[in-house]
Amino acid sequence: MRILQTNLGRGRAALNLAFATAKQSNIDILIISEPNKNIVRGSEWIKDRQSNVAILFTNKKVEVKKVEHAEGYVYLRINCGAIYCCYISPNISMINCGAIYCCYISPNISMREYEDKVDEIMCSVRRRKEECIILGDINSKSIQWGSPIPDKREKYWTEWMSTLNLVVHNTGMEPTFVRGLSQSYIDVTCSTQKLAKTISEWKVLENETLTEHAYIYFEIKGTKTPKNPAGKESTLNDWGAFCTRIKQKASEMNPQQQKSYKKCTRIKQKASEMNPQQQKSYKKCTEVLNDVYIGSIAKGISRRSPTPYWWNATINEKRTACIQTRRKLIEGHQPHIGGMLPSMKNGLHVYKPEENLLE
Repeated sequence: MRILQTNLGRGRAALNLAFATAKQSNIDILIISEPNKNIVRGSEWIKDRQSNVAILFTNKKVEVKKVEHAEGYVYLRINCGAIYCCYISPNISMINCGAIYCCYISPNISMREYEDKVDEIMCSVRRRKEECIILGDINSKSIQWGSPIPDKREKYWTEWMSTLNLVVHNTGMEPTFVRGLSQSYIDVTCSTQKLAKTISEWKVLENETLTEHAYIYFEIKGTKTPKNPAGKESTLNDWGAFCTRIKQKASEMNPQQQKSYKKCTRIKQKASEMNPQQQKSYKKCTEVLNDVYIGSIAKGISRRSPTPYWWNATINEKRTACIQTRRKLIEGHQPHIGGMLPSMKNGLHVYKPEENLLE
C-alpha cells in the first residue's frame, strides 16, 4: 500500500497539485492536514467534522468498512486494518493499518495544550493495543528524526515513544519543511515494532508542493491491497468499417446471390420454418455478417488517465522548473558553514516567481 502525506495550509492550488501527484505516482491513500475546505466538501473525501483533516482513497479498490466522524479526527476501517485519521485543534490528523494515526499539532498552542493533544493520541494507541503507524506534522524537533537542535516538546514525544516501543522511520537526510533559509524536520513517521518491519521506501520527495511542507512517501508491505487496474479490455466496433465491408462483400456476389442476400436480410421467421433455399441463403447471410462484424472490431485497452483532466505539458514544465530550483536551494543551504552558499543567495528571487507561475 502506497501512502502520501503532507500539510497544504488550505491552499487550493496546492491541493490540486497533490491530487495530480498522487494520480501520477499510483498512490493508494492521500492524507492531508489543513486541506482546502471548499475542495474537500465533495463526497469522495473522508474528513472530520471541521474539515481539518481529509483523506482520499485514490485507489478505489481499497474497501472502506467503517467510518466514524468526530471533532478533530476520523476513524476508518479498511480491508487491511483500521485507519485513525485525526485532527486536533488547531490541527491534528491520523491514519492506521493495524492503525495509522496521521497527526498535525499546531505550533501556536501552549505546552500544556500540546501535551493534552499528544496524550489523546498516545492513550488511544495504548488503549486499542494494536499495531499502528503514527505520522504527521507534530511541530516538534528532535535528534531522533533529524533536527540538529531539539526543543522542549521533543522530550514529551520521546517519553511516549519509549513507553510504547515506537520506531522512528525518518532518515533525517532531507528537511520536511523549508521556509526561505529556514529548514525544519517536523513531519514524523513512527510505528510499533512489528509493523515497522513492513514499512519501506520512506523518503521525502523533491516534488514541488506549493507549500513549505514536502511530500512524504512510504509503502506498507505485506498488505493485500487490490491493485488499481491499468485498464480493462474493451470491444469497440468501427461502424464505418462495418458498412464498408458490407458493401465490399455484396459487390463480390453475382446478381442471383445479391438477390438471395437481400431477401435473406428481410427474413424474420425462424430458420426451422424456412424452406431449403431460404435456409441456404440465411446461412450464407449469417456467415457474411459474422465475417464483417469480426473485421470491424477494434480491440483495445480502456485506460483511466494517470493525471487529472486539467493537467498539461505547460503545467508539467513549470513544476519541473520549480523542483530544480527548489533542489538547488536545499542543497545550497549549509548550516554548518554559516548558512546559504553565496552562489545560492539569489535563488529565492528565482524560485518564488516560478512557484507563482505554477500556482
